[in-house]
Amino acid sequence: MELRHLRYFVAVAEEEHVTRAARRLGMQQPPLTQQIQALEAELGVPLFERRPRSIQLNEAGRAFLEDARRLLQDADAAVSRIQRYAQAADAVLRIGMTTTSALHHRTRALLRAFRGQRPEVVLQLEEGAAADLLGGLERGEHDVVLIRGPGPEVSTFATQWLSEDDLMVAVPAQHPIAHSDGIDLGDLRHEDLILYRQGGYMGLSSRLMATFERQGIQPRVGAEARRLLSAVNMVATGMGITVVPRSLEALRIDSVIYLPLQTQPVDRAPVTMIYRRTDCHPLLHEFLDVGERVARSIGPARDVPLEA
Repeated sequence: MELRHLRYFVAVAEEEHVTRAARRLGMQQPPLTQQIQALEAELGVPLFERRPRSIQLNEAGRAFLEDARRLLQDADAAVSRIQRYAQAADAVLRIGMTTTSALHHRTRALLRAFRGQRPEVVLQLEEGAAADLLGGLERGEHDVVLIRGPGPEVSTFATQWLSEDDLMVAVPAQHPIAHSDGIDLGDLRHEDLILYRQGGYMGLSSRLMATFERQGIQPRVGAEARRLLSAVNMVATGMGITVVPRSLEALRIDSVIYLPLQTQPVDRAPVTMIYRRTDCHPLLHEFLDVGERVARSIGPARDVPLEA
């Protein structure tokens, strides 16, 4: 079986018509029909139900389609990686990061240190939601992503710890507790909690809700946001409160006060580097080595306040 056979199969499956699939592939219909028949013979099972005016996948074909697409995607990603290695003069490292991981002082230290070590490398930085970044990593669109949390338990991914933060509570400046010394996790049950969802990823809000459940706390969810900064902006309007990593203090937003959370979850708010386990990109592994050195460094956060 060759990759071209998989491409033929996927085209016919998606078009549900051999002639249209042949036109899409830039070939004649009879050879395409022969190739599909040869593929079925090699697999020992029919993949399609033939009808007078169309051709549709049967149960075996539907199962094979998912595998075929994944194999083609992996092959395309492998070709892309090899082509990038061959273009050493245009050395590029593609880094995805969430807003809160980008704000952490260790992330900035990592980027500075790597740039100092390899000034000729172009760093392509993309900010996004954790779930979107992880999807891009899986598709080969990023070489490494930095997110909040321990990372997903996916066999194709490897993780490397960079740093972590205590959690704080962002409250409206006019809130009665805004000028207190801190707030206990149990006190949040009496507040309108604003969550920020991470799609299919077990992000900070999801892990916080799991902590509530373990402690028998039933929080009152007042609103949800797609991104953490949107949640903090909701806090500024007085819609409720939200839990954020400590490094978000560097982002000063009018009408928002940050209070220490006195009861910290076990994993707090780690910053994790995630990459494809099989990726042999030399620049990636240099970047990870620099990250390991930065992670071992000792010293307080030196966050420069950012106005928003």
